[in-house]
Amino acid sequence: PKKRVVGEPLREVMSRQEPLGVDHLEVPETASRTARRATLQIVARPVTMRLPIRDTRNVRLLRMTAVWVHEVGLDLPDEKPLDWMLLTN
Repeated sequence: PKKRVVGEPLREVMSRQEPLGVDHLEVPETASRTARRATLQIVARPVTMRLPIRDTRNVRLLRMTAVWVHEVGLDLPDEKPLDWMLLTN
């Protein structure tokens, strides 16, 4: 299931956040990936997640920080952009 901030999907919330910065990463070639210099956008913000409590209908709210690093400007149509989401409390 998609991770949700209270009321909204997490990636939608993060996509509206102003980026903290941009970095670059040399991506090596593999059997399924083209070598490239990836441009990565970095976004972070506090979020409150709704976490289901196992075997109940209840949820618990947990405040954490979401850090999203994703590739922007990829011009290779057969490649999937790099995309990482870290949730930490």
